[in-house]
Amino acid sequence: MSFNAKQKKLIAGHIVSILELMSPEEAEELEEEELEEEEVDDKPAKRASKRKSSNKKSGKKKAPTLNEIRKAMRQFSKDYDKEAAKELLEPYDAKSLSAVDEDDYASLLSDIESYEE
Repeated sequence: MSFNAKQKKLIAGHIVSILELMSPEEAEELEEEELEEEEVDDKPAKRASKRKSSNKKSGKKKAPTLNEIRKAMRQFSKDYDKEAAKELLEPYDAKSLSAVDEDDYASLLSDIESYEE
């Protein structure tokens, strides 16, 4: 089954909404299930690693995705607290990750990685 760009965006929006409603424990379980699925089907992972290496050769750095930002923020919330996570979103005029503009993902990821109390 394939989806057009509009359908993919709609589905992604629903997924984001669902993930925002999940407790950290539920999100962690989902992440563990995803890791198990990756281990079972390693052929696509090999193809993906080839694509990543070709990006390195061209010198272009791929912009982070919402899922990568979400994963980093989930770990950040575990390491610090929800209030600190909310503080990180303030400069982007966002109350949730889904409200952060795609153009700001790299900057937000940098803020997460360089955070100091």
